[in-house]
Amino acid sequence: MEDIGGIILAGGKSSRMGQDKGLMPIEDKAMVEHIIDEFHLAGIKTLNIISNNTDYQKFRLPVFTDIIKDKGPLGGVYTGLHHATKPWNIIVPCDTPKIKAKYFDLLIQEKEINPIQVLKSRDKTHFLIGIVHHSVKELIKQQIESGELRVETWIKNLGGRIINLEEHLEFEESDFVNLNTTKEYNKINHHEKV
Repeated sequence: MEDIGGIILAGGKSSRMGQDKGLMPIEDKAMVEHIIDEFHLAGIKTLNIISNNTDYQKFRLPVFTDIIKDKGPLGGVYTGLHHATKPWNIIVPCDTPKIKAKYFDLLIQEKEINPIQVLKSRDKTHFLIGIVHHSVKELIKQQIESGELRVETWIKNLGGRIINLEEHLEFEESDFVNLNTTKEYNKINHHEKV
């Protein structure tokens, strides 16, 4: 995995949750720790966290604040690529604690096909779970500067590829649960179906 790094996006304001999502506990550890563990299972050790909250430093990983402020997840992707030391980087938001290493393995297998690739599970495209080559960093910056910040358009605008999981491996939709509200958090923390 010498050419693969990981970028964890933890810069959201978490307004619907009322606190920093990535630091909230799921079972016995913080949400972001589950993601870190899956990166390690996939053999990816070079990880950066993109956040304006210095509390993430307790995980003993580099923490970087947004270079271009208040530009949402794409701003975080740009910051992550700016600081990346590996040519390829897997991107994951901090509020997807059920993500599995096998999806990282698939992204690594497919990486040479396109410099931007994200996953799709059935009818839902996960625009912030994917693998990106550092060569597209300036293209992302240009999109941000154009004012187009919607994550659902960056794949189309930058010529990225969507990987349909149904064509590659077995998966559970629950692996991609994105926790945005206290209700969703309480369900997953009590082993209920979200």
